[in-house]
Amino acid sequence: MKKSIDYENSFPATLWKHERAFLSARRAAARAAGIAARPAEVNDDVPPADTTGVALSGGGIRSATFGLGVLQALAKHKLLGKVDYLSTVSGGGYLGSFLGALFARPGIRDVRDVEAVLNPDGVRPSPTTSSAARDFGLPDVLRWLRENGRYLSPNGSGDLLVGGAIMLRNWLAIHVVLVTLTLAFFLLLQVARAAWAMAGGETYFTPLAVPPPQTLWWSPFVAFSLVPLLLVAVPSGWAYWLARATRTRGLGNPLVGLAVTALLGLVMTMYAGPARTVGVTLLVEIGLTVLTWHLAWRRARGVEQGGGSDVAGTVDAGFVAAEERNVLSHWLLLGLLFAGAFLVVGLVDSVGQSLYMAMRGSTLVQTLGGVMAALAGAASVGRRIAVALGRGVTGALRPKLPTSILAGSAAIVIVGLLLLTVDVVSHAVAWQFRPPEVAPRLSWITAPAVLELPRTERDLWLLGVWLLAAVVFSLVFGRTWSFLNNSSLHSMYSARLTRAYLGASNPLRASGEGQSVTRVRPGDNFGAHEYWAPPAPARPGSKPADKPKAPVDKGAPIHLINVTVNETVDGRSQIQQQDRKGIGLAVGPCAFSIGIRHHAVFSNHADLAGGLVPVVEPAHPDQYRVFDSIGRGAWVDREPLTVGQWVGISGAAFSTGLGARTSLGLSLLCGFANVRLGYWWESGVSPAGRARRSPARRALEWLFPLQTFLLKEFISQFPGTAYTRWYLSDGGHFENMGGYELIRRRLPRMLIVDAEADPEYTFEGLANLVRKARLDFGADIAFLTAAELDSAVAASHRNLFGPLEELRRGRWRDEPVDDPLTRARRLTIDRPLDQTRYSRVHAALARVTWPDDPDRVGWLLYLKPTLTGDEHTDVLEYHRRHTAFPQETTADQFFDEAQWESYRMLGFEIADAVLADGATPATGPGPSLSPRARIFG
Repeated sequence: MKKSIDYENSFPATLWKHERAFLSARRAAARAAGIAARPAEVNDDVPPADTTGVALSGGGIRSATFGLGVLQALAKHKLLGKVDYLSTVSGGGYLGSFLGALFARPGIRDVRDVEAVLNPDGVRPSPTTSSAARDFGLPDVLRWLRENGRYLSPNGSGDLLVGGAIMLRNWLAIHVVLVTLTLAFFLLLQVARAAWAMAGGETYFTPLAVPPPQTLWWSPFVAFSLVPLLLVAVPSGWAYWLARATRTRGLGNPLVGLAVTALLGLVMTMYAGPARTVGVTLLVEIGLTVLTWHLAWRRARGVEQGGGSDVAGTVDAGFVAAEERNVLSHWLLLGLLFAGAFLVVGLVDSVGQSLYMAMRGSTLVQTLGGVMAALAGAASVGRRIAVALGRGVTGALRPKLPTSILAGSAAIVIVGLLLLTVDVVSHAVAWQFRPPEVAPRLSWITAPAVLELPRTERDLWLLGVWLLAAVVFSLVFGRTWSFLNNSSLHSMYSARLTRAYLGASNPLRASGEGQSVTRVRPGDNFGAHEYWAPPAPARPGSKPADKPKAPVDKGAPIHLINVTVNETVDGRSQIQQQDRKGIGLAVGPCAFSIGIRHHAVFSNHADLAGGLVPVVEPAHPDQYRVFDSIGRGAWVDREPLTVGQWVGISGAAFSTGLGARTSLGLSLLCGFANVRLGYWWESGVSPAGRARRSPARRALEWLFPLQTFLLKEFISQFPGTAYTRWYLSDGGHFENMGGYELIRRRLPRMLIVDAEADPEYTFEGLANLVRKARLDFGADIAFLTAAELDSAVAASHRNLFGPLEELRRGRWRDEPVDDPLTRARRLTIDRPLDQTRYSRVHAALARVTWPDDPDRVGWLLYLKPTLTGDEHTDVLEYHRRHTAFPQETTADQFFDEAQWESYRMLGFEIADAVLADGATPATGPGPSLSPRARIFG
C-alpha cells in the first residue's frame, strides 16, 4: 500500500517529484554499471524502503580527510553505487564537492570509474591510484588531496605571507570605511559646537565648570544625556503609574500626587535662584508626563480598535491599560538608550579632547601612528581569540570565564581604542592640527581656562569642508555593494577550497603549472547548473550521448549542501532569538529548503521556475512565507553562486554570525579583527512588508547601506530572511552532522560520519541532531543498548558496536553494582576522560521512528573517529605523539603528511571493518544483520 507523501510540507510532494527523477536516473546508471541490484525506476509516492543516505559532518580538514577514508572503504566494497543521497556540512562539504566534481568530469563514465580512482585497495601505497586516475585523463587525485592538506598555505611561508597581506589589506579597508563614517559623525559634533559658539558670541570650547581637582577636560556633550532623560525617560516612567488612574478613587489615585507636585512646583517658581529652576523643571515634566500619557492612551486605543474589539462603542479598558503600559515601558527604554548613547559620546569626546590636549607637546602623526599600531596588535590578538572561541577550546586551554565575557572584554578594548582615535583626529581637524593655544593644565591645580578656537568664520568653513569630504566618501563607500563580501575572507577561503578539492580531479591539474594549487585553472569550479545538471531526457528520439553526461546519469548521489541563515532578530515578530539564532538552508539539485517547511522547488538550476511551498492560501494571505515574494515565474533576481562558493559558505566556521553561539562580544571581536568568513547573499526575495523598520533606520539603510550591513554583522543583528540579503555561514552553526535533511526525507537507511571536534566525547553535534529531529520533524532517534545490539547486529560485527558511552576513551572497569535494568554487570569509564587511552568500539546503531507513520522504521549507522588499539602501527604511533588525535581542534587547518594519512587511514580502517560482508548469527534472539546489509541491502 502506497502512502502519500505530505509530512506537513517539511518534504512536499512537489519536491519529491523532482528528486524522484534524479533518483531514478542515478539508480539506472548504477544498475547499468552492475553495482546496485535495485529497481531502476522509482514510482513510489515516498522514498522507497531501500533508499540510502550518507551524511558527512563538519570539522574542517579533519572531517574531509577522515571521510575520505570512509569513501574509500565504500569504494572497496562496491557500495558507492548504492548511496542515493549525500548530505554534507562544512568540512564534509569539502569531500562531498570533491566526489561530485569527480563524477562530473568528462573522462568518468560511471560509478565504477570513480571507485577505481578512489583506489579500492586503500591500504597499500601502490601506484594503483595514479594509473587509474591517468586512465581517465585525471591527475593523481589522492596525492593532490594529501599534498594540499595545508590548503590555506600549500607552499608554506610564501602562501602565509600572501594570506597575511590579503588579511591586512581587507582589515585596513573595512576600517577605512567605518572610520570615515565615524569621523563624519565626530566632525558633525565639532561643527555643531563651533556654530553654536559663534552664533552665541562665545568661544569654541567651553568646558563644564567642574571644581578642581579635575580629572578630565569634560565635553559639553556629557550634559546632552539629560535631554532624552528629561524629555522622554522621566515622563514615560511617571506616566506609567497614571494608567487606569480614572478608575481609582481617593488619595490612592496617582492623579492626586500629580496635582500636589504641580502645586509644589508652582509655589517654588515664586522664589528666586535654584528653587525657581526646580519649580519650572517640575512644571515642564508634569506637562510632558500628561502629554505622554495621552499619546500612549491614544495609541493603545488605536491598537484595540484595529484588533476589532470595539463593539457597539464599548471599550475594553483592561486591554487599553495593558497596551498603554506596554507602550510607556518601550518609550522609557528608548529614552534611557538615547541618554546612555549621549553619555557614551560625551565621555568619549571628553577623553578624546583631553588626549589631544595632552599630545600638544608631541607630534600628532607619531602619536596616532602608535595608536594605530596598538589597534593592529589588538586586532591580531582579537583574531586569535575569535578563532579559539568561535568553535570553543577544550582541555587545559578551556577559559575559566564565560566565552561571552572574554570576547566582550576584548571587543570593548578594541572599540574603545578605535573611537578614541577617531575622536582625537576630529579635534585635530578642529584645531587645524595645531596644539591648543590655551588649554587646561594637566596638573588640574587651577580651573580650566577658556579656549579660543575657531576664531574666525574661515576656521568654521574649513571644518565644514572636512565634514563634507567625510560624508561624500561615506556615501560613495556605502554604494559599493561588492565590498561587503570582497572585504571578508570568504573569497580567499572558498577559492583555495575550490582549487584543493573540486580542482583535485581537473585534468588541467595533471601536469605543468596546473600542479600548483595557488594558480587558477579553468575547470576547477562548477556552476550549479553543471554540478546539479538534470538527468538526460528519456523521450523517444532523444540523443543523450550527444552531450556530456550529467553526474546523476553516471550514478552520482544527490548532493545536498547545508548552510545557515543567521537570524538573531525574527523578521516577523522583531523578537530577539535566544536559542537557535539561525535557520538551516539546504541547497540541492531541485530546491532551496529553509527551515522546516519553506521551499523553492524547480526542475533544474538552469531554469529556476517552479512551485513555492507553502502556497499562498486565501484564508491566510498574510502568513509569513520565505519565498512568497519571488512570484510564480523564474527566480531570476537571486545571486547565482558557484559550487565552490556554496562549499566555502558551508565551511564558514569562524565569523560574526555563529548560529546558536552568536553573541554581541564575539561578533564585535570577529568584526573588528575581520574574522569574517560568512557571506551576505542577494536572495532576490523582496523584503516588502516583512521587517518593521523605523523611518530613521530606513533612512540610514538608504544613505549608508554598506556601513549598515557591516554594523549589523558587528553587533550581531541578523534579520534572517526578512531582508533581501541573507547572512549565510557554516551549516554546522545550525546542525553539524548533516543528518537533518536525511531525517526530513524520512530515509529508511542512513550512515552518519561524525568527525566534528569532540575531544571529551560529549556528542554535542549528535545530541543537537536528535533534538532537532524530534522538535522539527517528530522523529525519534533511539540508540540501541548493549542488549539490543546483541539481537540487532550480527556476531561477526558485534565487537565493533556499542552504546554511545563505549565510544568514549579512557580507563574502563567493571561496575561493582549490578545494572538495575539488565541485572548484568556493566562497564563504566573513569572521569575525566583520558586521551592517552582507547575507546571500546567504533560505531553505534540507532532506530528512527515517526509516531505519525508507525509502519516506517529507519536505521541510522553512526561512525565516529575512535581508537581501540588494534589500528595500524603508524596510526597508533601518531596518537602516541599527539594524544588529542583523532579529536584535534578544528582551528588546525594545516595538515602535514603524517596527520593527513593518520586521519585518512583511520577512516578507512573503521569503515572497512564495519562494512565488511559476512554475517554470523547473533548471540541473542531476534533478526540480526551485518551493518552493510542493514544500511545498503
